[in-house]
Amino acid sequence: MKNNMATCLLVMAFSIFSIKAQIIRHHTPSLPTPEEERQNIVRELEDQTAIAKYANSDPDHLVRWTAVNKLVDQTLIADVAQNSDYSDARRRAVEMLDDQTNLETIVKNDKDFEVRQAAVMKLTNQELLAEIAKSDAMLRGAAIVGLNDKDLLLEIANNDEADGIRLAAAIKLNEQTIITEVAKNAENNTFLRQMAIENLTDNVVLLEFANDKDGGVRGAANHRLDVLNNKEEPQESDEEKIEEKQNPPLYEVNR
Repeated sequence: MKNNMATCLLVMAFSIFSIKAQIIRHHTPSLPTPEEERQNIVRELEDQTAIAKYANSDPDHLVRWTAVNKLVDQTLIADVAQNSDYSDARRRAVEMLDDQTNLETIVKNDKDFEVRQAAVMKLTNQELLAEIAKSDAMLRGAAIVGLNDKDLLLEIANNDEADGIRLAAAIKLNEQTIITEVAKNAENNTFLRQMAIENLTDNVVLLEFANDKDGGVRGAANHRLDVLNNKEEPQESDEEKIEEKQNPPLYEVNR
């Protein structure tokens, strides 16, 4: 009997201890990680040079991102865009960079494709954009977005071997015949056909696509018909607008 009571008391004591330990763990705030501590330091910093050091070389991507986004000094932004050890920091800095000379240097010299692409998207030098559009297989789609040479755009739209590049140029020129051709002939690329259809303006042509065997194509055609016939187009959120501005569709260059 005494042994049973002693056992019960031990069990009760252990249960109470466990409950207290859980309560203590629940109410004790966890200590920040070293990365979180550095991120908090960056948030409090005002010295642009000190912030740039974190953007250039901190090993944690969230710390780098926080640092780059706090930069306003264009000289320091250019330094990060060209010299950071990390491509994500360079790319974000490029998106914030205004100086065309620095952007041209990055397009020509950076080893990371996404960094170069971000730089091309901000170029205004029409000669360089034309050169890229004609000769750089990886960056042609990005170059076409900023290219204003109508003769070159028309040549690309008519003659390029890649449907995605043709479509990008045709959309830039609003060449409905070429856009329709891509929408019809890019049979193995539903996304590309949808992109073409979203830029068509002829109801008769769109009605043909509304009966296409591809469900994605049918959906795109019906949506476009709704838009053209004055039905309200869904409004984009602010986040979607920012994302689209930073990363506009560049189409697929290899088809």
